[in-house]
This record gives sequence, structure tokens and C-alpha cells, in this order.
Amino acid sequence: MDIMILHGMYNETVTYLDAYRKFRPEGKVFCGLDMNSYWMSNINWNSPGVRIFSQQCNVIATSCLELRDALNRNPNVHFSCRWIPNGFLNSTNITITADAKKKKNIILTVGRIGSAQKNNQELLLAFAKVHKILKEWELHLVGTIDTEFKPFIDQYFKAFPDLKGKVIFTGAITDKSKLYKEYSEAKLFVLTSRLEGGTPNVYAEALNHGCMFITSNIDAANEITNYGDLGQVYKSGDIDDLADSLVKMTSNADCDAFQKHIPKALRYARKYYDWNRNAKKIAYMLYN
Repeated sequence: MDIMILHGMYNETVTYLDAYRKFRPEGKVFCGLDMNSYWMSNINWNSPGVRIFSQQCNVIATSCLELRDALNRNPNVHFSCRWIPNGFLNSTNITITADAKKKKNIILTVGRIGSAQKNNQELLLAFAKVHKILKEWELHLVGTIDTEFKPFIDQYFKAFPDLKGKVIFTGAITDKSKLYKEYSEAKLFVLTSRLEGGTPNVYAEALNHGCMFITSNIDAANEITNYGDLGQVYKSGDIDDLADSLVKMTSNADCDAFQKHIPKALRYARKYYDWNRNAKKIAYMLYN
């Protein structure tokens, strides 16, 4: 094993790294820190265990610029942190469509629907607040639905029965061509997460399909919107702020707007969120 790739600094990965170094002291190790600002602030970076772990890695990176900069400014952190965002790889060679003329009035979110971290109820309630303004829009939620979230969905449709045809839960979509069709048709992609370890994988997928974005103020919010050029940030927990963002972004989402937006989104995706390019960066860091 010439290269070992670790995702996060956990008890398990510490054990894996110790074992690897015993067998391959000359091998290369890349560690992508799977953490958010909460976990970053609760780690004792000066502890012997953390220092030994970092010394055994050749490259340590995070998928969030803000966290990278915070780590590199921290005097208790004894390694140089790099930035490698979660990118997109079209491994199945399915045709990726980002065409303004094929975009529909669809608001999309993809992930573990109903998990506490993803905070999907915030989007559902915000959409209910403004659905009479967004008369021509649908909300699509793609992903496995958490069992504990199903009572909320039942109560939601009881409270808003007229949204049954406008709010669509697709369930999990494992066929990539069908999943990419959801991205290619959606105009607006919304992230309501309370916490994320950088930019989630679904962001890079949506970006490569030319979506506009609304995101909660997670650590990587500025990267997701490219500092407001590709979308808008709202304050997590503020449903009114999210509702206002939905109205604002959908009102600026006609075909002409997407003719300008899509080239910007694809340039940004190619520059920072292409796994082929980012893999070459990792290889260069490891061997130079």
C-alpha cells in the first residue's frame, strides 16, 4: 500500500495510521479532516496524541477554507493545513446537462431527509410560508427519509394539504442518470444543514449542473455561494430569513439569468471542485 488515505482524526484512524507506519514507514499518508468548527474548537491540538498523529501524516487537509485558515492561525496546531474541497467525479460518464433552457421551476435538496443535521423541516416550513408567492414552483426532496421524520411529514401535509402536489419526496435515487436529471432540471439548490464538515458532496454535484444556491450559514457558506456570486446565505434557525431568500432567489431565476449564471458556476466547479484536478493536487503534495 503506497498511499493511505484517512478521513478524519478518530480513534479508529489513529489505530490504522499506527499500524500502517509500522509496516510502511516510507509510505505516504493523506488525511482529510472530517470536521466542522465545533469539533475544531473542542480538539486539544497540543496534546501528544494529536501531535504524533499529525507528524505521521504527509499531508493534512480540510474541505473548508475558513477552517483551514483558522487552523493555520492557531499557535497550538503543529502542522500546515491544506484545502482540498469535496469535488465531483462523473465516474459513470453520464452526460452532464447544465442548460438554461432545460431548467424548471424546481427547488431541490438532496441528502438524508429528516436527519437532525440536515434540518429539512426548516426548508419545508419556509416553503409553506411563501408557496402562494411561488405559485409556479415545486420543492423536491431527494434521499432516504428518516423513519422518525415521517410523522412530521404527515402533520405537514395535514396543515398544508394544498402542497401535496408541490412538495415531492422522491425517496432515495440510486440510479445516477435519474439523480443527475433532478439536478439538471432544478434551478435552485438549498442546503439547510446545522453543521457540515466543509462543502458536502451534493454541493459539487449541484454546482456542476449549474444550480443557484441558498445555504445556511455553515462554515463553508461563503465557498458555496462564492461570496454571493452564486447564491445567498441565510441564518440557520431563522425560517423567515430562509423564506425571504427563497422569494429573492426565485424572482431572479429566469432563463436570461441562468444564461449568465451557468457559465460562472461551471468555471467555479472546474477550478475548485473537479476531483480529477484535486487528485493531481494531492499527488503533487505527497510527492514533491
